[in-house]
Amino acid sequence: MSNRNEKYYYVGNKKIKLNKLPDSFALKYKENVSSISIDRKLLGISNLAEIEERKNMPSNRLVIVTLPQTISAMDVGTTMSGLEEDQDVEFVVPVFQ
Repeated sequence: MSNRNEKYYYVGNKKIKLNKLPDSFALKYKENVSSISIDRKLLGISNLAEIEERKNMPSNRLVIVTLPQTISAMDVGTTMSGLEEDQDVEFVVPVFQ
């Protein structure tokens, strides 16, 4: 029996399972917003003061954030929800491996 929350894709006939990374998320910012503005905004969020890694992809207006594993999943979720409300952010999504 499969789990409805299971994320996967197929390559040919092979099912490839995706695992959600609990300490990472990606955000896409709106076209009229600079990557510098987003960097400043991320630095101003208390939960994100300890960013372990940040990958900026300005040509796609995308930032992937990895937080230390000491940050709880609840705090990551709260931070994602707060960013979703930001007028400069197009969307925030979890990262899968």
